[in-house]
Amino acid sequence: SKASRFNDEYLENATKLVLNTASAHLEEQPEDQNVAGFSPKDSNPSTLAEKKEFQIFLRRAVDDVLTAKSSDIIKRRYGLSPYDLQEQSVIDIAKVYGVTRGSIYQLEQQAIKKLNNHFRIALKERVVT
Repeated sequence: SKASRFNDEYLENATKLVLNTASAHLEEQPEDQNVAGFSPKDSNPSTLAEKKEFQIFLRRAVDDVLTAKSSDIIKRRYGLSPYDLQEQSVIDIAKVYGVTRGSIYQLEQQAIKKLNNHFRIALKERVVT
């Protein structure tokens, strides 16, 4: 809604892509997925290619844009590699780092903002080229 209000088409498209991918991920059951994380029900090659490209882009961004600690927190929270499909609670992550859950929430939000900015810039560059 923020993107619509400010008439930011790039942010709106990036948000839609992230939400659609997240929704599809939540709807899929782990037993329905193959090793690459795709559902065998997906038969459209372009859909598979887009999903794979997005996953690669997301992994690179998490590793390259964020600090090691922020990267690990995001991977743990959202079940990214090496914590595949094992999302962890803020409380569990706080115990691992020996900090309060509030600090984990804060680090997570900062990391999401960094990733959002990175995606916005990357999307603009991709559309221009």
